[in-house]
Amino acid sequence: AEYMGKRIRQAGLPAPDVVMLRQHVLVMTFLGQDSWPAPRLHDVRLDDDHLHRAYMQVLQMMRTLYHECRLVHGDLSEYNLLYMRGSLYVIDVSQSVEHDHPQALVFLRQDCTNVTRFFRASGVTSAMTVAELFEFVTDPTIAADRVDEYLALVQARIQERPVERTAQELVDEAVFQQVHIPRTMGEIGDFEARSKAVAAGDRDKGYFQLVTGMNATGTAAKTHNEVLGPAAEPEPGADAAAPAAEDDA
Repeated sequence: AEYMGKRIRQAGLPAPDVVMLRQHVLVMTFLGQDSWPAPRLHDVRLDDDHLHRAYMQVLQMMRTLYHECRLVHGDLSEYNLLYMRGSLYVIDVSQSVEHDHPQALVFLRQDCTNVTRFFRASGVTSAMTVAELFEFVTDPTIAADRVDEYLALVQARIQERPVERTAQELVDEAVFQQVHIPRTMGEIGDFEARSKAVAAGDRDKGYFQLVTGMNATGTAAKTHNEVLGPAAEPEPGADAAAPAAEDDA
């Protein structure tokens, strides 16, 4: 637990610090003001603007936890997030698992479900689907300096959707809740048949691409995120040194 707390601090995630670990007792720093503990997100009433900011912060926290700390919280919800001075603090990270744990992706899916359910119920109309959030957290092709751009593009797409989810979207989400997410390529089964099916346009309900790192057609390695598109190529000569100014004769 102490080692996990160190990784979280190094990643800059807002969370209480570990004071000491003695036997099975973990002592953390107090989060609150004037001897009053910081409230759980569940117990706070936020206006639309602050609620949206809190939602965006949670998304970034989940991705940072996964990629930089290499952890999955495993019990993330409005009950394990504290709200203080306009910011969220993640707590109860001692039960987090390494992101290569056999059940890490199952735990992550549940975290995504909890977060999506709470913010939807609270009135955030631009909340991602559970599958979209899961893919955002895990996708290694989203560069750190393009995360904000990615989120802005996804938010714009969501705003164009009907407020009421379609029957197909409800079915898709229910399927995602139940589908087996392979943790290794060995769990995929018939790898060649699966790759051919994806290449032929079969919907990737088994998250074949997530494990293999292949592109949408299953023909090559995935090199970029589909929302962001390929990174812009530098213009010819852009890095060349500017020519020296000529001396006036």
